Amino acid sequence: MSMTDIVDFLRSRLDEDELFAARGPGGQPIQPADLVWTYEPDTADARDGGSVVARGHRILIDSPMVIAAHVARWDPARALAEVEAKRRLMAEHRDDGDGHCQGCGMNAYEEMCRNIDNCPVLAALASVYAHHPEYDETWRPA
Repeated sequence: MSMTDIVDFLRSRLDEDELFAARGPGGQPIQPADLVWTYEPDTADARDGGSVVARGHRILIDSPMVIAAHVARWDPARALAEVEAKRRLMAEHRDDGDGHCQGCGMNAYEEMCRNIDNCPVLAALASVYAHHPEYDETWRPA
């Protein structure tokens, strides 16, 4: 994979993230009201466990507090918001038609990013997916 594929790589990963965030464990679409998950400690002893709850029904029951709270923190609503934020960044840091990064622009002396393939914002976004088999190590931020 070449550097020129970083935009396509990111689009594919964000599409995957969006798909997984919008589907439940059985692959069924998650209803909008179920996107926000919360942690509810067990009333007997909050240190021992609790549940992750979506719109009043438990989706992860009797998990140790640290696991349930962690799962609730990464709910589908947050994952979808992160996908949207990353897409907005990508829309700002796009090829200006001449191979330059539109978002990086120029400072008073020179272009800050002469080549979209070297855009530090896109490289940072791609680094989240460094474990993916299609990730190109040349993208890794310095």
